[in-house]
Amino acid sequence: MSARTLLASLLFVTCNPLAAESGAQPKVDAVCTGDTRDAVEKVRNTVARILKKPPAQIDASKLLVEQGADELDIMEVVLDIEEEFKVRIPDSAIGSTPHQIGKVLTVEKLVQVVSGLPRK
Repeated sequence: MSARTLLASLLFVTCNPLAAESGAQPKVDAVCTGDTRDAVEKVRNTVARILKKPPAQIDASKLLVEQGADELDIMEVVLDIEEEFKVRIPDSAIGSTPHQIGKVLTVEKLVQVVSGLPRK
């Protein structure tokens, strides 16, 4: 493994602690910035607004359905995040139905997905 690939792997896991668990592969040009923390806060605030809860009550690693989101809330979260981050989240990244999405969607998952998408 080259030094550059090793560094990219370390940065990727540091910026995205779920990366090692999910088996996701880092991009060699990945760079860790404060943007990740900002993205988590933006997504958390969006989820909190939709679920009508204080942002501090939203656990970034817990499934949204476990935090009180129903299928309509999940769709609203996805649409709002797409608009806020100016991205199109593909079904393949989170699931094609609200039921499937509910089984995997967390604040951290949304940040992971939008971080890897090109802006519109």
